[in-house]
Amino acid sequence: MQTLWEKYVKGDREAFGTLYSKYHKALTAYCLGRLKDRGLAENAASDTLMKLLDHPRPEEIDNFESWLFTVAKNECNTYWSTMERRKELLKKNYEAELETRPEVDDR
Repeated sequence: MQTLWEKYVKGDREAFGTLYSKYHKALTAYCLGRLKDRGLAENAASDTLMKLLDHPRPEEIDNFESWLFTVAKNECNTYWSTMERRKELLKKNYEAELETRPEVDDR
């Protein structure tokens, strides 16, 4: 009997839906441990699985689960660095100066 992975590699696109359902929860849990935010973790898990769908030659993936979790780790790193850059930009560009008071206080 063929595994889901073997079916997917041979072109069975319905197998992808089953793979998605089977691995999304585990990937979300993995990403949640890295990102500490459920919404971001779910997005990273979904992005990971979409990278599988977009992979031009899935038959070249030797160890499917290892590949999947490596991609998830990289997705989490991307999300994390994006969040950190966003925080830095917000702090740098929108932080109120401590010495200033709103105009209303002056009146």
